[in-house]
Amino acid sequence: MKKKVINFNSGRTALKYGLDVIEIEQNTSVLIPEIICDVAVKVFLRKNIKVVFYKLDKYFKPVWKNLKNIKQNNLSAILMVNFFGYPQDVEKFIKFAKEKKIFLMEDNCHSLNIDYGKR
Repeated sequence: MKKKVINFNSGRTALKYGLDVIEIEQNTSVLIPEIICDVAVKVFLRKNIKVVFYKLDKYFKPVWKNLKNIKQNNLSAILMVNFFGYPQDVEKFIKFAKEKKIFLMEDNCHSLNIDYGKR
């Protein structure tokens, strides 16, 4: 399988494009971290997608106990942000997304040349 890489001029454009590609429906909800650029929030809201914030600890990692207890109808995706070039625990996010049967979106805007494991 040939890999395809698409570069964007801004995170906002990449997020909008990603939402269009995975076809998240209007009037659904997405989980996003409580600390995020307001422009990212506006991308979801302009598409009539409800934003539900999840808590972060002092290291900008999700408070998983809190995240797992969020009860939300019509949940369609979770946004994982690699803050300041520090990668999140991708496996935990993948497991969470699979359990909830939702999309996992990754924001890597501020994470050039990072490594996660051997990747």
